[in-house]
Amino acid sequence: MNYGKTALNQKMPWGLYTRNGHKVLCADGKIRACEMSPTADTFFSVPARARINGKWVSGYVTGEEQKYIEKVKTEEPFLKVWAFRAHNESNPEGFPQWSELTPEKHNELIENAHAFKWASFERFEIKLPAECVKDCNHSGDCSADVDQWQPKVSCYLSHISDEKLSAELREYGSWNNEELKERETNEKRIIRIAAGNIQEEEGR
Repeated sequence: MNYGKTALNQKMPWGLYTRNGHKVLCADGKIRACEMSPTADTFFSVPARARINGKWVSGYVTGEEQKYIEKVKTEEPFLKVWAFRAHNESNPEGFPQWSELTPEKHNELIENAHAFKWASFERFEIKLPAECVKDCNHSGDCSADVDQWQPKVSCYLSHISDEKLSAELREYGSWNNEELKERETNEKRIIRIAAGNIQEEEGR
């Protein structure tokens, strides 16, 4: 199970976690290997230990997602990672805890643990997660995938004005002025185009 550059390994068919081979994000922004218990102790956490500053630190692995910040226009948490949270009593002195991070720093660490790709247009540039690019441009109908991704990546399109977005899309000649009035629909269109352009560039 991968979230960005973080990953957990499981043995099938029972889904038990392997002891080693996991990559988790720590509150200092580094992705470290950790050892994990084969089973979770709660619905949200798995006992684990990670080597930090030369010593084994006990704690647990859990999923961390971006926090909602009012000034960021997104309808739901987007990026997620597998994170290591140290127990207070074993946390090295001076080492940051997830609970101590500001929402902005929290989101920054999670974003940095993901791979992004850029698409350039005449009037603006946008970045999209690699997972979004893959999901939103493939053979067959991509509409459902684009619909799922649009509210998640809308925050990465917030720097584009409605006027610039509709003007950029108008040049493709596929939509008239009336069809280009709705922001959400236009975002879905530009996401689909951007994913295709990125993959085309990579294929050259």
